[in-house]
Amino acid sequence: MRRLLGLTFVPLLLIPTAAIAQSTPTPVERQQAITANPFLLLGGWFNVEYERRINPTTTWGLSGSLAELENFKYRSAKFLFRYYPQEAALSGLFIGGRTGIYRVDEDTGAFLFGTQDTKLFFALGVELGYTWLLGREHRFAISLGGGLSRLFGGDLEDAPLTIPNIRLVNIGVAF
Repeated sequence: MRRLLGLTFVPLLLIPTAAIAQSTPTPVERQQAITANPFLLLGGWFNVEYERRINPTTTWGLSGSLAELENFKYRSAKFLFRYYPQEAALSGLFIGGRTGIYRVDEDTGAFLFGTQDTKLFFALGVELGYTWLLGREHRFAISLGGGLSRLFGGDLEDAPLTIPNIRLVNIGVAF
Protein backbone atom coordinates (compact mmCIF):
# COMPACT_ATOMS: atom_id res chain seq x y z
CA MET A 1 0.00 0.00 0.00
CA ARG A 2 2.85 2.41 0.84
CA ARG A 3 4.54 1.61 -2.44
CA LEU A 4 1.30 2.29 -4.32
CA LEU A 5 0.83 5.65 -2.53
CA GLY A 6 4.47 6.55 -3.27
CA LEU A 7 4.09 5.70 -6.95
CA THR A 8 0.94 7.81 -7.12
CA PHE A 9 2.05 10.76 -4.97
CA VAL A 10 5.54 11.40 -6.42
CA PRO A 11 4.36 11.84 -10.05
CA LEU A 12 1.65 14.26 -8.86
CA LEU A 13 4.35 16.43 -7.30
CA LEU A 14 6.36 16.45 -10.53
CA ILE A 15 3.48 17.47 -12.84
CA PRO A 16 3.31 21.13 -11.71
CA THR A 17 7.12 21.37 -11.86
CA ALA A 18 7.16 20.11 -15.45
CA ALA A 19 4.36 22.50 -16.42
CA ILE A 20 6.19 25.47 -14.91
CA ALA A 21 9.46 24.48 -16.57
CA GLN A 22 7.77 24.49 -20.00
CA SER A 23 6.40 28.03 -19.68
CA THR A 24 8.80 30.46 -21.34
CA PRO A 25 9.09 34.04 -20.09
CA THR A 26 8.61 36.79 -22.64
CA PRO A 27 12.05 37.99 -23.74
CA VAL A 28 12.78 41.66 -23.26
CA GLU A 29 14.43 43.43 -26.19
CA ARG A 30 15.45 46.51 -24.24
CA GLN A 31 19.00 46.58 -22.87
CA GLN A 32 18.86 49.54 -20.46
CA ALA A 33 16.53 51.89 -18.63
CA ILE A 34 16.67 55.29 -16.93
CA THR A 35 14.03 56.02 -14.29
CA ALA A 36 13.27 58.62 -11.63
CA ASN A 37 10.52 59.26 -9.12
CA PRO A 38 8.72 62.56 -9.75
CA PHE A 39 6.44 62.12 -6.72
CA LEU A 40 9.27 62.07 -4.17
CA LEU A 41 10.17 65.61 -5.23
CA LEU A 42 7.02 66.77 -3.44
CA GLY A 43 8.51 65.50 -0.18
CA GLY A 44 11.96 66.96 -0.81
CA TRP A 45 13.49 63.63 -1.90
CA PHE A 46 14.99 62.75 -5.26
CA ASN A 47 16.28 59.58 -6.91
CA VAL A 48 17.43 58.60 -10.39
CA GLU A 49 18.56 55.18 -11.60
CA TYR A 50 20.31 53.77 -14.64
CA GLU A 51 19.99 50.00 -15.15
CA ARG A 52 21.67 47.84 -17.82
CA ARG A 53 20.97 44.23 -18.69
CA ILE A 54 23.85 41.74 -18.27
CA ASN A 55 21.99 38.58 -19.33
CA PRO A 56 18.35 37.35 -19.24
CA THR A 57 18.30 37.17 -15.42
CA THR A 58 20.56 39.97 -14.15
CA THR A 59 21.21 43.68 -14.45
CA TRP A 60 23.63 46.18 -12.97
CA GLY A 61 23.10 49.87 -12.49
CA LEU A 62 23.90 53.18 -10.87
CA SER A 63 21.70 55.19 -8.57
CA GLY A 64 21.85 58.67 -7.11
CA SER A 65 19.55 60.06 -4.45
CA LEU A 66 18.90 62.95 -2.13
CA ALA A 67 16.81 62.55 1.02
CA GLU A 68 16.11 64.30 4.27
CA LEU A 69 15.45 62.33 7.46
CA GLU A 70 14.95 64.10 10.77
CA ASN A 71 17.58 66.89 10.79
CA PHE A 72 19.98 65.25 8.34
CA LYS A 73 20.44 65.43 4.58
CA TYR A 74 21.59 62.29 2.78
CA ARG A 75 23.24 62.35 -0.65
CA SER A 76 24.21 59.02 -2.18
CA ALA A 77 25.88 57.40 -5.17
CA LYS A 78 25.29 53.65 -5.37
CA PHE A 79 26.02 50.62 -7.53
CA LEU A 80 23.15 48.12 -7.83
CA PHE A 81 22.77 44.52 -8.93
CA ARG A 82 19.35 42.94 -9.60
CA TYR A 83 18.18 39.38 -10.21
CA TYR A 84 14.99 38.72 -12.24
CA PRO A 85 13.95 35.09 -11.55
CA GLN A 86 11.49 34.94 -14.49
CA GLU A 87 14.43 35.36 -16.94
CA ALA A 88 13.23 38.64 -18.46
CA ALA A 89 15.72 41.18 -17.06
CA LEU A 90 14.40 44.78 -16.88
CA SER A 91 10.82 43.49 -16.62
CA GLY A 92 9.03 41.72 -13.78
CA LEU A 93 9.87 40.82 -10.20
CA PHE A 94 13.40 41.56 -9.01
CA ILE A 95 15.47 41.18 -5.86
CA GLY A 96 18.71 43.05 -5.58
CA GLY A 97 21.56 44.44 -3.62
CA ARG A 98 23.24 47.81 -3.61
CA THR A 99 26.41 49.33 -2.29
CA GLY A 100 27.81 52.82 -2.37
CA ILE A 101 28.68 55.93 -0.45
CA TYR A 102 26.54 58.40 1.45
CA ARG A 103 27.37 61.94 2.41
CA VAL A 104 25.40 62.91 5.51
CA ASP A 105 25.07 66.57 6.51
CA GLU A 106 23.57 67.81 9.72
CA ASP A 107 20.85 70.29 8.76
CA THR A 108 21.11 73.82 10.08
CA GLY A 109 18.47 75.29 7.79
CA ALA A 110 20.64 75.88 4.71
CA PHE A 111 20.77 73.15 2.06
CA LEU A 112 24.24 73.65 0.57
CA PHE A 113 25.93 75.95 3.07
CA GLY A 114 26.03 76.31 6.83
CA THR A 115 26.05 72.64 7.87
CA GLN A 116 27.69 71.90 11.22
CA ASP A 117 28.99 68.42 10.53
CA THR A 118 29.51 66.22 7.45
CA LYS A 119 30.44 62.54 7.36
CA LEU A 120 30.99 60.00 4.59
CA PHE A 121 29.62 56.47 5.03
CA PHE A 122 29.87 53.17 3.16
CA ALA A 123 26.46 51.52 2.56
CA LEU A 124 25.15 48.00 1.93
CA GLY A 125 21.50 47.38 1.11
CA VAL A 126 18.82 45.08 -0.28
CA GLU A 127 15.69 45.73 -2.32
CA LEU A 128 12.63 44.03 -3.76
CA GLY A 129 10.46 45.37 -6.55
CA TYR A 130 8.58 44.94 -9.80
CA THR A 131 9.10 46.67 -13.16
CA TRP A 132 6.71 46.90 -16.10
CA LEU A 133 7.75 47.83 -19.63
CA LEU A 134 4.65 49.23 -21.32
CA GLY A 135 3.62 50.45 -24.73
CA ARG A 136 3.69 48.83 -28.13
CA GLU A 137 7.50 48.79 -28.18
CA HIS A 138 7.98 48.30 -24.42
CA ARG A 139 9.81 51.59 -23.95
CA PHE A 140 7.83 53.12 -21.07
CA ALA A 141 9.14 51.83 -17.71
CA ILE A 142 7.22 51.91 -14.41
CA SER A 143 8.78 50.40 -11.32
CA LEU A 144 7.58 49.86 -7.74
CA GLY A 145 9.60 48.62 -4.81
CA GLY A 146 11.69 49.40 -1.83
CA GLY A 147 14.45 48.28 0.44
CA LEU A 148 16.88 49.36 3.12
CA SER A 149 20.53 50.39 3.20
CA ARG A 150 22.71 50.28 6.29
CA LEU A 151 25.46 52.88 6.68
CA PHE A 152 28.89 51.89 8.05
CA GLY A 153 32.22 53.55 8.77
CA GLY A 154 31.38 56.52 10.88
CA ASP A 155 29.15 57.99 13.49
CA LEU A 156 27.11 61.14 13.33
CA GLU A 157 25.36 61.69 16.62
CA ASP A 158 21.61 60.98 16.41
CA ALA A 159 21.70 60.39 12.62
CA PRO A 160 19.63 57.41 11.41
CA LEU A 161 22.03 54.84 9.93
CA THR A 162 19.38 52.62 8.29
CA ILE A 163 18.02 54.43 5.24
CA PRO A 164 15.02 53.44 3.08
CA ASN A 165 15.48 52.91 -0.68
CA ILE A 166 12.12 54.08 -1.98
CA ARG A 167 10.82 53.29 -5.46
CA LEU A 168 7.18 54.23 -4.93
CA VAL A 169 6.65 54.89 -8.62
CA ASN A 170 9.80 55.29 -10.68
CA ILE A 171 8.95 56.34 -14.22
CA GLY A 172 11.29 56.36 -17.18
CA VAL A 173 12.33 55.07 -20.54
CA ALA A 174 13.84 51.76 -21.68
CA PHE A 175 16.02 51.61 -24.75
